Amino acid sequence: SRCVRIRRATGRQARAQAVWIAALDPWRAMGYTAAGLGRWLGRMGSRGRVWLAVEGNDVCGVAVRLPDVLLGEFLALVAVAPSAQGRGVGRRLVDGVIPRGRWLWVSSDADNR
Repeated sequence: SRCVRIRRATGRQARAQAVWIAALDPWRAMGYTAAGLGRWLGRMGSRGRVWLAVEGNDVCGVAVRLPDVLLGEFLALVAVAPSAQGRGVGRRLVDGVIPRGRWLWVSSDADNR
């Protein structure tokens, strides 16, 4: 299997991920569009808050971290491409973007496994 690398995204790179993320639940079910999600991801990427999981040349996951929330970090978004699900990419993203020794805050709805 190929090695997953975690790296920060530029605004442009982050914005480009919106198409596949918006097609996934829970974002699709909540009515997010690729355009709206892309604008937000672009802003977050420009601020250095978006990380990509990359296998070879392909992005297989995205995480958005907001710093300094209640003495910790807020993980605002984690998305793993369908082709990479079940292989530890989400865990690798979380491990790669959250500084050790900090509180981690997340939010999820009851239907999001």
